[in-house]
Amino acid sequence: MLLATTSILHYPELDEASSSFLLEVLRGLPGLRLVIHEELQVSGHQYVVEEAMRRQCDEEEVDWLLTVGGTWPAPGPLSQQVVPAATRSVLERSLPGLLPWLRSEAWAQEPTGAVLEAGEAGIRGRTLILNLPGDRQLAAFYLQTAARVLVPLLQMVQGCDPTEMLTSPDQGTDRTVNAADALPGADDHGRSIHRPSLREADFEEFLKRRRS
Repeated sequence: MLLATTSILHYPELDEASSSFLLEVLRGLPGLRLVIHEELQVSGHQYVVEEAMRRQCDEEEVDWLLTVGGTWPAPGPLSQQVVPAATRSVLERSLPGLLPWLRSEAWAQEPTGAVLEAGEAGIRGRTLILNLPGDRQLAAFYLQTAARVLVPLLQMVQGCDPTEMLTSPDQGTDRTVNAADALPGADDHGRSIHRPSLREADFEEFLKRRRS
């Protein structure tokens, strides 16, 4: 999870409180047993955010990267609120339906935040990236709402067949997915592991095609 510090005045205790709050929300999401790989706090300069995101996706190979903050409107010349732009620069594929859905769900609870918040969502490699707003209540609402589609989404990002897992978000899921299943960055004991980007079955199929 990346905490983007984009305000001119920085209060570390506020970031710590928001981080602790959102970590508790994450651990309480239904259907997932998450392993928190790393929590980082970075400055709001776009190149710093981009570098941190690329490292988490390409070197650490995390399965789900969350950013918190840096998604509100700001004056154009300032190097603040640059997380959406940084995210777009590192994404390989966008998820154009996810954030509009979350904003529409949040409209009744926080209309101003839902309209002005400009986060992005998408995929780099096999990492799902989701920008959360700096308002911790709105961020928590986004997480709890997104939980309705996280299991199939994370599995699709890992290369699973979408036809085997697609359900309506309103139907939810009645099964708990272990981190080793939904998040192949952890083993059955919750330890962090690294896996190659090409699955063994895919490689075997590739070799068969080459031989034929």
